[in-house]
Amino acid sequence: MSEIPTAFVAGTAEFVRIESPEELAFWVATIEGTDGEHEISLIIEPPAAPEADVVEVAASIAADFDELVGDALEFLDEALRGPEWALSAADLARLAGADGAFGEPEAVIWGDGTWMMRFQESALSIAEEFGIGVNFVGRVPQTIEDLSESEEIE
Repeated sequence: MSEIPTAFVAGTAEFVRIESPEELAFWVATIEGTDGEHEISLIIEPPAAPEADVVEVAASIAADFDELVGDALEFLDEALRGPEWALSAADLARLAGADGAFGEPEAVIWGDGTWMMRFQESALSIAEEFGIGVNFVGRVPQTIEDLSESEEIE
């Protein structure tokens, strides 16, 4: 087993390992986006050094963060209007609002290279407490992650 690094660089992002439960390895990088700073997290369970392909995924997300946020927002706007989400009239109005229904984007990458763009803030009731996520396959948004039943990692 290779040693778990306390820090590593993925493209333009420097990931630093932070304290986490012992069953996880957790790194965070802060990057500059067009609208301020954003975080990219990498979570590996059980703890291990990130594989090269996962580091490449992290580098790609860091390089194109703003574009990927835009893709996630477009996906949310279209998908949430579908009948399976059954948004209230008030939430549909918020979704169409000029101020935007989502804010504070962050990327979360898992040890297998899958990842999600999570919006920590949202005006929609389905996104209360932990926000809402868009799961990507590569660079393509695929599904919405309802985080309303999530629990905080301590």
